[in-house]
Amino acid sequence: MKYFFDMKIDNIILSILLFLYCLELKTLVIAIIMFIFLFFYLILIKRGKAVCDFKSLILLILFSLLYALISNYYGFLSSYETYKLLLIPSSFYFIGQNVLKKEDLNKILFQYINLFITALFIFGIYCVARNYYLYGSSDLYMEINLRKIPVPWADLSLNATNISSYFTMSLSLLGFVLFIRNKESNIIKKVYLILFLLSAISILYLGSRTGLVIIIMAFIGAYFVYIFYCPGQAGEKIKISFIIFILMVFIFYAIQMNILGIAEKINSSTLGMRFSKYYIFDDLRLIAWKESFLGIFDNPLGGKKVYIPLNYVHNLWLDVGFSSGIFPFFILLLFSFLSYKDLLRLIKNKKVPNEIKILLTGIYISLFANFFVEPILEGYFTLFSIFCFIAGMTNSYIRLSDSIMKKVVTSLDENTLVC
Repeated sequence: MKYFFDMKIDNIILSILLFLYCLELKTLVIAIIMFIFLFFYLILIKRGKAVCDFKSLILLILFSLLYALISNYYGFLSSYETYKLLLIPSSFYFIGQNVLKKEDLNKILFQYINLFITALFIFGIYCVARNYYLYGSSDLYMEINLRKIPVPWADLSLNATNISSYFTMSLSLLGFVLFIRNKESNIIKKVYLILFLLSAISILYLGSRTGLVIIIMAFIGAYFVYIFYCPGQAGEKIKISFIIFILMVFIFYAIQMNILGIAEKINSSTLGMRFSKYYIFDDLRLIAWKESFLGIFDNPLGGKKVYIPLNYVHNLWLDVGFSSGIFPFFILLLFSFLSYKDLLRLIKNKKVPNEIKILLTGIYISLFANFFVEPILEGYFTLFSIFCFIAGMTNSYIRLSDSIMKKVVTSLDENTLVC
């Protein structure tokens, strides 16, 4: 597996635009530039040979159209937010479907995944480092209910939970670091380990319970994919499993016995204080989920007519149903299901490299975990856009892989001599 950057001009331009988009620099302006780029890309480079899974793309266009127009009608979205919804998700999905090339399939996929991981991490770590430099840790620890972090490029502060979303993808990298064993991956594994550790420290500082859930779920998902769907020697898998078990026992023991004061440090962190202060069954999101789900059927056209104890439902799909009704809710649910189905097809494909399987498993789980507990379209739109791009790439990867395998099989059949 090679991780070199694809130096073709179309990938360089697109990578720069996506990098700036992830850094939250004039996102709508960059999205419009990308849309123009897409138009010329299809005419001058693809020349009518663009590939597309129309089923998923049409679903995404329908969802964006219905959700944006209905929410705008109720006054829930500004004109700026409406334009973003109409333009970005479907165009990102379509671009994602067309960036991969058969001859550089794995290299280009890794290029864009690493770009997203790095760009989001840079924005997140800059916000955390700047806040720590300006205020230290005491301000965040003492003002647990406030938890506001200033952000660059704008004179505003975001909730610490919003900032922690920028570490979503880098928190999913632990499985790749532990389960990929070939020497060619040593450099990228070291980089991933640094990104993961800094991200984990950041969510302790920010007090993100979602971040901790992402680490656990992404790691478990990567482990099961490694054990059941990654080719390899059984002895090596047993060895890795044993090492993980020993590490987990040691970590629990170290916390329990407060070795080197680790338990005190965890309990005094923002995350530890939040866990001690709030119990999971006291979370108002559980009430919001229940009431909003029942309300979708009582108010099929949306309008936020059901009372919930929060401003948002804190769930991507339920927030959509709460705001715009049953039709956008089910359309988005179906699009999400098809995207998840594409991931399963990729995981089950024996010809797909282990690196791709484990990396994408962690990425998908981390994104869906965030989608399940946060108001995504209202506060984490960049993550949803990136998901659309990655879903498009995953869909394209499967189709191009199948196409390559069919050509190989056909070539073998044609060159087989029957005696």
